Amino acid sequence: MLRDDVEPALNSAIEKINKLHSDVNRFRTTPKQRTIGFVLHVEPIAVGDGPHQFTRDWALIELYKEKIVWDSFKGNKVYVGENLSPSDYCNTMFPRSEDQASYKYPRDGLLQAYGVVKHEEIRSPQHLDANGDGLATGTTVGRVNGLDSFTRVYTEYGIEQTGVPSLAGPGDSGAIVLERGGAIVGMLTGGGGANEATDITYLTPYWWLEEQMKKVFPDSYLYDVV
Repeated sequence: MLRDDVEPALNSAIEKINKLHSDVNRFRTTPKQRTIGFVLHVEPIAVGDGPHQFTRDWALIELYKEKIVWDSFKGNKVYVGENLSPSDYCNTMFPRSEDQASYKYPRDGLLQAYGVVKHEEIRSPQHLDANGDGLATGTTVGRVNGLDSFTRVYTEYGIEQTGVPSLAGPGDSGAIVLERGGAIVGMLTGGGGANEATDITYLTPYWWLEEQMKKVFPDSYLYDVV
């Protein structure tokens, strides 16, 4: 038997799931109905690009505004609730007692992505773990000890890549890495290690990617905070 305070919440969740199932069956049955945008521009891939030697590998997607129900659109959010409970999120992302006074768990486990971590902040992380090292998060958790923590040099091609301790695994290229408050650190472009395990993740800083996008499409932007 369910407690009186549990049953209403469970019934509400079931109703939401049933409505989602009904809406998907009615409005998202065919691939055409599930298409919500198109590739507006694909930038040619380049490694060791410019004075910073960053990896250039991005595409710009334009959404069909009429396909989105803006009244209920949740914006650019990352679901952290699956991996981190409120207490786990607090202990992992805010391990220093002086930080926990302002700690708030993202509503519904959805971390709002907004803002961009600038170059000087990446080199000197503002958020520290219990050992005083940098900290960042997405749906997985890891530390950023300054963007230039590791450098991989491909001598035969004259290429250098900068990386951070591993945050990801195979197939995660293109994922966005956020700091604990939701500011965008960078886009994941690859990984590597001394053996089959990946122990280093390579990121292209988002502040630089945004600059490149604005050069091609000055009016491009991420959708506003909801």
